[in-house]
Amino acid sequence: MDSIYENLKKYISDEQHRELECREYLQYAKHILFKETVIDYVNDDCEFRTRVGDTDYIISAQVKRGDSIKRVKAYVWELKAPQCYIYQKDNNDRLIPTSDLFKAENQLIHYYDQLKGTTRFNDEFGITHPDDVCIGGIIIGRLDRWVRGIDNENKKDNLLRQTQRIRDKYQYDTHKIGIITWDFILDNLNIPGKTVTTQKSESKPIRMSMPTDSTNPFTYSGSK
Repeated sequence: MDSIYENLKKYISDEQHRELECREYLQYAKHILFKETVIDYVNDDCEFRTRVGDTDYIISAQVKRGDSIKRVKAYVWELKAPQCYIYQKDNNDRLIPTSDLFKAENQLIHYYDQLKGTTRFNDEFGITHPDDVCIGGIIIGRLDRWVRGIDNENKKDNLLRQTQRIRDKYQYDTHKIGIITWDFILDNLNIPGKTVTTQKSESKPIRMSMPTDSTNPFTYSGSK
């Protein structure tokens, strides 16, 4: 059981890109990929074929809303390796998303658009209405891959907070897109037979506003 944690930690820490290896461990982190309370998982799949390409990870489950109505919802997630940087220096007072984040965003919205209303997808994932297909977000990078090109830690932190606030306000909040680092996946593995979380890597959940101590990347409610 400990080897699940240690193996994923090894892949995350590696300097070689390990997206495919890390993807296999999402089966132990399904609970953090939903906004709602999950009653029962229906299906999860990697590389579901669409007209615009193959998705990275889709998961569906029967969920319960606040009004106790049960329904099946599916979340579409795009993955990039833990070794990928998320932002980089644009100028002295501004960050810009890396090409990896840009690509992930573009892939995610295209896959999401293609899947809504697709009969084969609906049948395989138990979806009865297009509104129940949701954008999950992007899993990318790790704790030391937030920003590339800035050495001063205070400046890096301030620019990161500014960038996250702006992108939250004008882009991510509208579609409730989550961005999670692989450290957060590691810290929230649900390993069969384990009742306590293994040692923390000090990662925090991210939804493009500054990370908090919540265990759900969708629940952040920082300043707007």
